[in-house]
Amino acid sequence: HAKAASATVRLDDEADAASIMSSLVDELVQNSLQEQPTVGEFMMSPVLSVRPDMTEQQVEDLFTRYDVRALPVVDENNDVIGLVTYKEVAAALQRMWNKEQKRLRQEAQAKQNPEKFKERQRAMTDEQIKKAEERRKKGSTVKAWMKQHVKVVEASRTMA
Repeated sequence: HAKAASATVRLDDEADAASIMSSLVDELVQNSLQEQPTVGEFMMSPVLSVRPDMTEQQVEDLFTRYDVRALPVVDENNDVIGLVTYKEVAAALQRMWNKEQKRLRQEAQAKQNPEKFKERQRAMTDEQIKKAEERRKKGSTVKAWMKQHVKVVEASRTMA
């Protein structure tokens, strides 16, 4: 368990064992009774947080600037509604990059075979094309990620 300890001591003379063990135990007791720092002594204040409508790039900038790996997501009342980690933002940015690469490949294919591209374009309405362009320019947001991954839980079921 967390407070268990063991040690191996090589002795030249077994008669020294009792005094060595006694001094080790005394040292362990003395060190374990020292006052431990509390979270309040080294926490960051005010709390750095993000909003659901921020983009991945904005959140990544905060991770980099403040050297943190997770941030609480708060609503307009500053109530915590979720948590976003650096890993999740990096994965979202990777997905966006992959989509952009796919779009570039499709554009290159369209240049090579313009007739096939025109057929596909005719199948889409102007409104669908506009929406797709807006989504591509805007990029996905933390809010979209949260809708997929965050589950609202009753306060009575949390540790708070």
